[in-house]
Amino acid sequence: MADFIFYKQLINHLDSAILVLNQDLTVRYLNPAAEALLQVSGRRCFGEPASHFFADANEERQTLSLSIKHEQAFTKREAQVRIINNQELTMDYSVSPVEFD
Repeated sequence: MADFIFYKQLINHLDSAILVLNQDLTVRYLNPAAEALLQVSGRRCFGEPASHFFADANEERQTLSLSIKHEQAFTKREAQVRIINNQELTMDYSVSPVEFD
């Protein structure tokens, strides 16, 4: 449990937006930078499908699923990301599959 608290504190102090998803691609956690970028609280997003944030949800869902299946990281450049208020942002993002105990 001490490791979890340490890592959460570390993630919370990053300037980069971090979204933690489960294998079903639903939101498990957002750090404060992600909350600011997406203009939504982590509590509101908890359990929501990650595709909710992407303009082309089908393509993104498929890409994320393949990343998990093959345990392979990737970076996407100039992705169109829709946030809760329907504003679209262009951003680069990286996906790194990790396994939690």
